[in-house]
Amino acid sequence: MEVTPPGRIVIEASRTDSKPGLRSWLPPLLWVAVVLGASSLPDLRTTAGGIAIRDKLAHFGEYFIFGWLVARSFDGYGWSGRKHLLWSVLFGLFLGTVDEFYQGFVPGRERSILDLAADVGGTLAGWYFSREDEAVGHSQSTERHT
Repeated sequence: MEVTPPGRIVIEASRTDSKPGLRSWLPPLLWVAVVLGASSLPDLRTTAGGIAIRDKLAHFGEYFIFGWLVARSFDGYGWSGRKHLLWSVLFGLFLGTVDEFYQGFVPGRERSILDLAADVGGTLAGWYFSREDEAVGHSQSTERHT
């Protein structure tokens, strides 16, 4: 036990002490703004020479980041892995659907079910890697305490 000098207050908090607040949701909300901002750009060219795979990789990449951020925001809720995955994917599916619907109104952009599939795939991959980060961080903290 650590002794604190008189008049000094020490507050220690753990990420799992309580449910995350609004602060933990700031990064994914800012990323939503980036995603929708990119969708607002007319004639955004992500294909070169008719290769549409770059567009799908762009969707996958931006939703990978979104999935990772959302999954990290759900940490601390005490959910099972299945529930954690379900809600993360639902958030990615919701944003992807809104994003594709919105793109239909932007000149030079079009809606695509394949883009939505890339969005959901990226969200899944981001969720998976957030869990891997959590596992690695947990094992490193366990090693330090033994």
